[in-house]
Amino acid sequence: MENTDIKAINSDNSTVELVDSLDAYEQIGPELRALGDDEVIPINVDIMLTVTTVLGSILEIRQLRAELVEKLPSFDVQRFHRSEVYARKDFQSFREATPSEKST
Repeated sequence: MENTDIKAINSDNSTVELVDSLDAYEQIGPELRALGDDEVIPINVDIMLTVTTVLGSILEIRQLRAELVEKLPSFDVQRFHRSEVYARKDFQSFREATPSEKST
């Protein structure tokens, strides 16, 4: 697998290093393998748009943690903490599932 680095660019044009795709796979692989068939659903969203939105907004999203915990006490906050990792894994899976131009 190829490692794909993505960086977030803040409004002040500084960059933030994000979790790389291979690390994302290692971090959530066991969680994905533990899913039952009834927990896996088809995805009908634009993966690249969704990943780009999450990664581009990750700094602002993280600022909402306290409010999220307060207003949704039953929400699994660990999933919130892994939102970047989930997005990176989605990106990696999308790239692996999409035929490259070389193979056509």
